[in-house]
Amino acid sequence: MKTYDKNQIIHACITILVIIALYFLMRRLSGVLVPFLVSWFIAYMLCPLVRFFQYKCRFKNRALSVTMAMIVLLAILVGFNWLIVPPMMDEMAHLCDYITTHLHAEQLGKYLPMDWVTQYQQNRDSFSLSAIYTNQGVMDALKAATPKIWHMLTNGVAALTKMGVVMVCVLYIFFLLLDWEQLDKEMLAMVPKKYRSMVQMVMTDISVNMQSYFRNQGLVALIVGIIFGVGFEIIGLPLGIVMGILIGLMSMVPYLKALGIPPCLLLALLESVETGRSFWLLLVIMIAIFCFAQFMDDFVLTPRIMGKAMGLHPAVILLALSIWGSLLGVAGMLIALPLTTIIIDYYKRFVMKIDPRSEKS
Repeated sequence: MKTYDKNQIIHACITILVIIALYFLMRRLSGVLVPFLVSWFIAYMLCPLVRFFQYKCRFKNRALSVTMAMIVLLAILVGFNWLIVPPMMDEMAHLCDYITTHLHAEQLGKYLPMDWVTQYQQNRDSFSLSAIYTNQGVMDALKAATPKIWHMLTNGVAALTKMGVVMVCVLYIFFLLLDWEQLDKEMLAMVPKKYRSMVQMVMTDISVNMQSYFRNQGLVALIVGIIFGVGFEIIGLPLGIVMGILIGLMSMVPYLKALGIPPCLLLALLESVETGRSFWLLLVIMIAIFCFAQFMDDFVLTPRIMGKAMGLHPAVILLALSIWGSLLGVAGMLIALPLTTIIIDYYKRFVMKIDPRSEKS
């Protein structure tokens, strides 16, 4: 039986205490660290574009290459906001207005339970705004308005705070991209020599896995978006192409495309009340499109395009997305699968003494 001396026990206890202290420190500083991690991830994704401007376009100034890459990113975000968001907002406002003007019609019973319609017809008169002024005095109205004013001020301060966070993230991204290669060398030089080769191998594996994942998953998401866009256009769903693009973007994270179901239901309801088409028929066809796209994703696209690079069980994928999403939010969900794959490969390599590459071949 192996025995431990006093110094080893003390060293182990100190190590455990340091790990616990670092954990609570990370939790305490999460509000500061999360913007930095998100900025680091965005800078990592922009690095190939910066290298393109610097080496392919022969921009001699690194700062100019970084600026051009950030301008391209800004143009993509502005174009997305200009082409997709306003039509969606218009359609949603149109849906709300149309439903509001037809709340008294008998056809509302086609889409909602009759008990709900009856309750609304019995109580709609009690929602008159004039009743506020007839039943309350001016002071009561002011008292009622004070919390709303305070809420508006609080929202204004929160908006300014968010703008400040965004500006800090922009500065993070710029300075990280400006000296990305130099930062890599300096961070590696800070690692003790006996661990340097190990850390360099881990960082190389992370970079290779993430590049492979985003390249292949981006192709999968593109094809899935085309499937949804074509399917929605065939059935005449409002904003079919736009919804296809949005669901395609959501497909960058496995199973996140399910978040596109609620807006598709609202758009199907809008199409039904405007044209008189059966809402339930549209619903069945839309579910069929989702099922077909999910089948193509799981059984055709992912096995052929992703191959065995991210060979994870669906239950492990959901668990990884939940854990990394809880730790790092949306950024954690994006990097969940490549990091989980690396952790499993290293466990097999160093603990189980199995070469993962021989299993994948």
